[in-house]
Amino acid sequence: MDGETIRLIVVALGGIVAGVSGSVITGAFSSQNTESTIAAARHAAETQREADRDMEHERWLRDRKVQCYTNFLSHLRELERIVSDFHERKRLDTKRITEMTQTLANDELMLIAPRHIYNFAGRVVADAVAIVRTATEAHSNAEQSPAYRGAVDDFIARYSAFERLIRADLGAED
Repeated sequence: MDGETIRLIVVALGGIVAGVSGSVITGAFSSQNTESTIAAARHAAETQREADRDMEHERWLRDRKVQCYTNFLSHLRELERIVSDFHERKRLDTKRITEMTQTLANDELMLIAPRHIYNFAGRVVADAVAIVRTATEAHSNAEQSPAYRGAVDDFIARYSAFERLIRADLGAED
């Protein structure tokens, strides 16, 4: 073999080695970029799943709160009707009142509502019980009794404040 042929073979082999090594290096970088892209996509999907799970839990909790608050307010209105019946008939149904106050001692409200709302609900129930107590003490002329009127005013004010607290907790503020 002459020198020219050897030089051509060396140049050709150099070109082949350079091409192959360039391809290997490019393939390695491409593989690394692909792995990074897959890892980033996997992380994004997990983050989205967690966000969806948190949002679903928040929606579930809000729905439970709405149901719990609606039931509690419904029972309070029933207690209010019992008191209204007293005004009309001058007869207090103490058995129904006892049942209603026991119903209002709501474990679900304690579990679902924030502590300040649960505590406030207890005060609203105590105000309702105070109306009944003062009505019972004053008998037939309860409506003229300052203690009874004060108990009714306290109940109405606290009941309104309670409804505002519930709306704020549910994010439905006026």
